Amino acid sequence: LVPFTRMYLGQHYLTDVLFGSIIGILVSILMFKLFDLMNDREHIYPLFLIPIFLLIMIIFHNKGYGNAKDLFVAGGGYIGFTIGYAIEKLYIKHNVDTTLLNKIIKIIIGLIIVVLVYVVLKTLFPTNSLIFDSIRYFLVAISAASLMPYIYTKIFKTN
Repeated sequence: LVPFTRMYLGQHYLTDVLFGSIIGILVSILMFKLFDLMNDREHIYPLFLIPIFLLIMIIFHNKGYGNAKDLFVAGGGYIGFTIGYAIEKLYIKHNVDTTLLNKIIKIIIGLIIVVLVYVVLKTLFPTNSLIFDSIRYFLVAISAASLMPYIYTKIFKTN
């Protein structure tokens, strides 16, 4: 659906959409194969990339806010989500099997809390700061990956 809307809006040509779709499908197939090889340890391997992200962030921290903002946002988000997922997998072990109504309630609660975390941190932290942007996205991602499953296990009495 997205590729067709991109063409309809005049954002991309047919060749762009076809090539992007092929790459997306191939990457998806590769990731499924990679996850099969991990043997239920998919939470460990992404942790190995954290030092690389930190090193890249250290190298680019003095390149100016506009040039390095996306890197710090992505780095903070990646590190937060990766650590949060490992915490959830090892300690929280949230069971996602539930009714459709409970899934909808979880989505609504999760969106409200994660957006609230983002907005509160946005108002508390200084603007145009690479470090604080990274910390904000780290906290948003870790709350989405581990705090929300923890809250769900308490509300819905799962596990």
